[in-house]
Amino acid sequence: MNLRKVAIGVGVVSVLCSGPAWAGAAGEAAFRAGDYAAAARDFMEEADMGVAKSQSHLAALYVGGLGVPQDDAKAFGWYRKAAEQGYANAQYGLGYMYLEGRGVPRDYGKALEWFQKAARKGQAGAQNGLATMYERGTGVSRDYVQAYAWYNTSAANLDDLGAATHREILEARMKPAQVQEAQKLSREYFEKYVVPFRVAD
Repeated sequence: MNLRKVAIGVGVVSVLCSGPAWAGAAGEAAFRAGDYAAAARDFMEEADMGVAKSQSHLAALYVGGLGVPQDDAKAFGWYRKAAEQGYANAQYGLGYMYLEGRGVPRDYGKALEWFQKAARKGQAGAQNGLATMYERGTGVSRDYVQAYAWYNTSAANLDDLGAATHREILEARMKPAQVQEAQKLSREYFEKYVVPFRVAD
């Protein structure tokens, strides 16, 4: 199991080793050791104290049913608490819950809103999610230029082969002028929504 990035549920990725070192340190250690119940207890203690990172981790455990009973409604609630504090991973998780209608009625507009917030804070999963929504026209007008720009930003952010592959497939459907516009836009997005967060780490 990859401990830096843990896929919990379909499409939800909780980055368990980012943010302040003090937030959920015991829970992260328990998670790495495979003791999900202990991880959940530690995250719950800090989540109850309002620590956004632990709230987000706890939400991800509820999505996957790791150390706690699987419960989309509880996952949604914890993601929302952390997202409202501005925690980017939780904003992405909340967007996913709205996109899939898990723990809340499906709402593409809210999914787009939360993905945008997280993407602008350097969250690569949300950047990829935005790209997919623009490519498919899900909750937003189909826009290949925006889709390409966000796929390209996500691919550069995490050196993500999946996002790069989607970008290449999309490029085959675009006119050269659209590709040029999208490449320019993706450079702007990279400078605004990736570089500042790398410097901060």
